[in-house]
Amino acid sequence: MSGGQIMIPVAFYGVIAAGGVYSAASPSSTASELARQIKIGKSNTVICSEEHVDVAKAAAKESGVPLGRILVLSSSPRRLESLEDRLNVISSSRLDWQTITHRSALKQSLITILWSSGTTGLPKGVMLSHENLVAETYITALSGRSWAEAEVAKGKKNEQWPTPPIP
Repeated sequence: MSGGQIMIPVAFYGVIAAGGVYSAASPSSTASELARQIKIGKSNTVICSEEHVDVAKAAAKESGVPLGRILVLSSSPRRLESLEDRLNVISSSRLDWQTITHRSALKQSLITILWSSGTTGLPKGVMLSHENLVAETYITALSGRSWAEAEVAKGKKNEQWPTPPIP
């Protein structure tokens, strides 16, 4: 639960590398909304930025997550500290990253839960696998691929390198 921390992608990949499932929470969530998400997602650790500590503590208490399992994220300076003993859990050590290449393993490996309210009711967890994220990355890259190929062809013809559009 964070609003704009640049270290969130690091936390995302760290959770996945450790074999966990990443489940982002809206920074506007109340303690009861976060507790509901923790319970449904069976979360055992909460990562939050400093401004969300009170909500995270209340949600952890309501959902049975020990305070020692709340990690406070700071991008400046880069820290990820346990709330209870302020131990910085960021280290220079590397985790073994499981390489998944088999199609059925990619399809079956849950790595993130996104929360969407849809059109009515309470937010629902949308489970995404490695395959979902790989496909999303590949599909989005396709639209830029034909543009890049055309620009490179023009650049070769005009002996100029293309300048990509700014999104």
